[in-house]
Amino acid sequence: MPHFSLPNACRLLLAAATCLPVSTLAADKASWAEIGPFQAPFTHLRGGSDGRNLYSMPNNYTLYASRDGGAHWDNLLKSLPAIPRLQDLLVDPLDSSKVWLLDVEGTLRVSSDAGRSWNIALTTGELPAHTYGASLPCLHVDASNPKRVYLFAFPTIYRSDDGGESWSKFVADTEMTARYDSSAVVISNPANGDVRAIIGRVPEDVVFVSKDQGRTWQDEGRVTSDFTPFYSALNGTRHLYAYAAGNSTATKGLYRWSVDTPNKWQFLLPLWSEQTRFFPARESDAILASATDVNKVGLSLDAGSTWRTLQLPSGFESRSLYAGKNEILIGGQQLLSSRDSGQSWQVKATGGLPSVISQISRDCRGLVASTDSGVFTAADGLNWRLSATEQGVVGAVDGIANTLYRTRTSPVTLQGSIQTFLIETKPSVSTLEVSRDCGKTWSAAALPPRSEGSPSFDRVKPVVDVVAGKERWYLQVYRYAPACCPGSPHYPFELYQADSVAGPWSLIATLRDIVAVYHDARLPDSWMFQGQMRSGHGGLYGAKLLHSDDGGKTARLVYLDSPEMSPSGFHIESGGEAGVYYALTWGFVGERLPSYRTSDGGKTWAKWATPLNSLQIHPTRPAEMYSILPDGRVQRSNDQGATWQPLPALSGINPDRPIDLHLDAETDHLMVTTDAGIQSLDVRPDVAAMPDEEADSGGGCTTGRVRGGVDISLLMLLVLSAVWGARKLARWR
Repeated sequence: MPHFSLPNACRLLLAAATCLPVSTLAADKASWAEIGPFQAPFTHLRGGSDGRNLYSMPNNYTLYASRDGGAHWDNLLKSLPAIPRLQDLLVDPLDSSKVWLLDVEGTLRVSSDAGRSWNIALTTGELPAHTYGASLPCLHVDASNPKRVYLFAFPTIYRSDDGGESWSKFVADTEMTARYDSSAVVISNPANGDVRAIIGRVPEDVVFVSKDQGRTWQDEGRVTSDFTPFYSALNGTRHLYAYAAGNSTATKGLYRWSVDTPNKWQFLLPLWSEQTRFFPARESDAILASATDVNKVGLSLDAGSTWRTLQLPSGFESRSLYAGKNEILIGGQQLLSSRDSGQSWQVKATGGLPSVISQISRDCRGLVASTDSGVFTAADGLNWRLSATEQGVVGAVDGIANTLYRTRTSPVTLQGSIQTFLIETKPSVSTLEVSRDCGKTWSAAALPPRSEGSPSFDRVKPVVDVVAGKERWYLQVYRYAPACCPGSPHYPFELYQADSVAGPWSLIATLRDIVAVYHDARLPDSWMFQGQMRSGHGGLYGAKLLHSDDGGKTARLVYLDSPEMSPSGFHIESGGEAGVYYALTWGFVGERLPSYRTSDGGKTWAKWATPLNSLQIHPTRPAEMYSILPDGRVQRSNDQGATWQPLPALSGINPDRPIDLHLDAETDHLMVTTDAGIQSLDVRPDVAAMPDEEADSGGGCTTGRVRGGVDISLLMLLVLSAVWGARKLARWR
């Protein structure tokens, strides 16, 4: 039986008393899971020279490998210690299971089993910083001798002549490395192993050649201002390429440096459009040419001498995300679906969606996809049709289920009020229609009267409140500003009110420079208007927030903090409860300022000490919220932002690389997009999560496994108090 003494009991009591409640983060096994499809197979692809292993290092923060030609991919960083950033990747041209990995700290690792295990091959500890005026450290294999491997960190050069088993170190001569104005690019001649480099200088870049494996270098030619070298794409290739574009006197297109005397730039392929881009392969003579605006792709396997056209599979450029109760959707140039929490993916629809899907949502019509070519809808997600037809753009009415509205437009002529020669023709809203059965039948609605100063409508948006069982319709109207003021981009804003959509509309308020409106039907008389300030000279600057608590009849200027601390910009997020909003602010030069919260619809605001970059609030548990804090970590709060705790680190990726958050409240999964793909974390209250060592728990502590945010400190205190009291009572007896 344990021995309890008074000092020990006091220590335990003190420890228990200082413990704070443990949040639902505290548990022991939750971790991020990659739910794909990530970008790895489509960017920075290397390897495969023997048809076996492929590697991808997107944005230098993650590393993936495929051992079956790209069908499946593994995250290789899971088997490595934390690396702040990857510098370069090199694949053995004869055996693609052998790969070298260089990080920014100068450590060179090698794997002989396609990334399953790693050994340290070289520790330099002296790589130059990747800044303006310094060369870019890179790995390179001799195209004529696969056993010869280079690590160029000018002016220092490391070379191995036995496939990386041993290394020699020397310094290139000063004529080559005396001055840099930009990065360097290195290639080797597959015929004789001569090494060439483009050294960035002003006004002309210089091509240097070394015929003794990097010890001495000679000036071989120039890259004039007519050409732009491929610094990023060429690093480690077997040829030097450049392209001419813009107002260059040379023919616009791709050029290759001739290693034969006389050395010169040879023309290979013209630019198909200004958007043409070239991507030379690293381990071969292949080049990919792509012009997305004209949908043209070409491939050369002989360093640009001959070309053929290609039809490549679509990628996932935008990776828009939507999560429903039983399905996750990801949109790019395809729409992909997963019904098993991201374990497998199928193409949801290939036809009917002509361009990149930038946003996915749902209303009474089914799924809604916003694309570069308009808004498309599909009841089942399979058969898509354009929502913007001859009847105009269709949208959902705020406040009433199954209610849609659409507008028709007709051209109007706008004439400047001061200078009459300034005339514009723009489409103006001429008809408003409303459907109460999700688009099956439509009825005409009234529009407000035209004003003499601004006779045309840029856009209108209806909103409905139900007060004491009676509908109260509002109409947000943005009018076109006169053509005289191209420097004033924000149109006049008007708010109208009517008992029904048939009108008549009564003008409630006229405001200027409003960019967003916030209204909660649970507080029908509360309105917030976000806009910009206007200087005495008419220029727009900063940000302003107006609030009305009388249905929009009067609006007063609201300061989040004080006039002296007014932010230059802010973003408003709904808090899920009636009248609760959050303001994420930034300063004049982009610095993050404190965040703010209101619980009365925007009338008064309270300041948070923690600045936030984003905010996701659980709709059924409003005190629970998630954010990417300025340190780059994904964190969670269970007390409406009073305290924050880091979530487990992302799986196999630098922890400060999340881009955006998405909370699927139906399945309680938090999804984060990164440079390398999408990861998911189960955030159900009854699921355990490993507490982060850096978590700011406010000084609290706990032992063992805790679920659902249970506070064990009080329980410990009571138990220990009872034991201590029992022993004292026994002594008195």
